[in-house]
Amino acid sequence: MGLWTLLEGCLLLANALAILNEDRFLARRGLSFSEFSGGRTKSFKGQLIGLVYATQYLRVPLIMLNALCIFVKLKVHWIPICFCLSLRHLILPAELASHFLSKIKRDAPILPRSQFIEVTHINQLQQWDCGLACVLMILDTLGIHDCHIQSLADLCGTTSIWTVDLAYLLQSFSVSFSYFTVTFGADPNYSVESFYKEELANDLVRVDKLFQKAVDAGIKIECRSISKEEISLLMLSGIYVAIVLVDQHRLSRSWLEDVLVSGICDSSSSYTGHYIVVCGYDADADQFEIRDPASSSKHVRISSKCLDDARKCFGTDEDILLVSLEKSGKLRIPSPRLSPNVNIDC
Repeated sequence: MGLWTLLEGCLLLANALAILNEDRFLARRGLSFSEFSGGRTKSFKGQLIGLVYATQYLRVPLIMLNALCIFVKLKVHWIPICFCLSLRHLILPAELASHFLSKIKRDAPILPRSQFIEVTHINQLQQWDCGLACVLMILDTLGIHDCHIQSLADLCGTTSIWTVDLAYLLQSFSVSFSYFTVTFGADPNYSVESFYKEELANDLVRVDKLFQKAVDAGIKIECRSISKEEISLLMLSGIYVAIVLVDQHRLSRSWLEDVLVSGICDSSSSYTGHYIVVCGYDADADQFEIRDPASSSKHVRISSKCLDDARKCFGTDEDILLVSLEKSGKLRIPSPRLSPNVNIDC
């Protein structure tokens, strides 16, 4: 039990003694103030009556102490939220996120009701390089403008791009990010999906090795799901953007006619993995701002429900690369050959 808890207990006890009524409670139990004035002050009963008398006499100071305690409790209650929002590699706990989101939707928000990061829209060139286009958007937002999709493809050394490949790319540019997924490694059960069937057998070993070497490469991977409330709060903080793996067919159909790359959207309803950048949130409309590398629309908004459905489909592993826009150091441009600790070709 800490000192603060002990002080709180003493204050609650003083509050209880201060509200005891002499006629209706104390006198009936032989604890009236007349007993205190009878000369038996040294007995336990006399000292108890004296304590009750003292607390009732000091009601005004007690009111002030209670007000101070309430203020401190409220202050301490908000510290974890502000602290989590300021950390580069941590995300808000789900229970705090839900509480904080309810605060935002009231008339006295802590964070702005909408926040949008200006992210340049970049289209993918091939059916398989949407993830590379998303990384390129992130690098451009961070001030690295002399990269191209082809140079990123050369660094990857494969056309079967997984989220862990994108994580190694971001790490090679010293980008500050956190990698969240519900599956550590490649899930062999995805072989039933036509999207994975052709390359999965070759990717299983390669992807698992990348996961195993992630710690040595300085990549932090957290195996847990991220709620849409957490994502919305992080977007409203104005210091995060995210690369999110989604099922293209579950995304909003409002802009499908603008899709540029053939094969991304067709009549098939099977899973199609696709990467997008989430760069803003509007609490009033409950919509996220995204950059879709397969769309000709430079600014697209989708409902939080649509994003949640698309990113939680079987096949996505709920993969999210949460990128901090706060620079912790000078960003460097990697050479075409990665260092031994960041070996994507293995």
